[in-house]
Amino acid sequence: MNKILVLTFNTTENKNYRLTIKNPKDDLTKETINNVAERIIATNIFSNSKRTISEFKKAIYVTRQETVIE
Repeated sequence: MNKILVLTFNTTENKNYRLTIKNPKDDLTKETINNVAERIIATNIFSNSKRTISEFKKAIYVTRQETVIE
């Protein structure tokens, strides 16, 4: 089973920006995720001339299970 963590942000243009993290820890707390999201916004690490991240919206775990058809 594959698991990812998706962080969703708003941009100054009021569009969604999603950051996908592969193989995240299972025990991440809301506080930990919020702290990381605030650091991402504060450092402008994913902002560029096309978008500026302005607000953290949500975080979700997404799991996918693959089954081979035989």
